This record gives sequence, structure tokens and C-alpha cells, in this order.
Amino acid sequence: MTRPAPLLLLLAALLFFFALGNHELQGSTEARVSGIAMAMHLDNDWVVPRLFREPFLEKPPLSLWLDAGA
Repeated sequence: MTRPAPLLLLLAALLFFFALGNHELQGSTEARVSGIAMAMHLDNDWVVPRLFREPFLEKPPLSLWLDAGA
């Protein structure tokens, strides 16, 4: 009964890591969000999200903060 647990864990890990890193950014939204998060992190400005040095206030900043913190 204990044998299926490690096999199941191994199978889950293989399926999780199988295609990790095999795709590029998806559409313009993901690239924009990652650029804003990178700018927040590099400029150390966590209050106002900026896109090309202009304030980007079309979206609530919580998801951007989480992306930049990661």
C-alpha cells in the first residue's frame, strides 16, 4: 500500500516538469505585465506601477506586486 505513493509522486513531478520552459510569453498582456513587474523591482518603486516610465493605472496593482515580488 505504501508503494503507490512514491510512484504517484514521481509521476506527478514528471508531468509537472515535462514542458516547463518550452513556451514563450503568451500574447501582449503577459509581456506587458512582466515588464511592469520588472520595472517595479529594478526601480524599487512599489507604489505606482509604470510602463515605459508612465504610470500604469488601468489595473489594480496587487497582481503586479505579486509578480514583482516573485
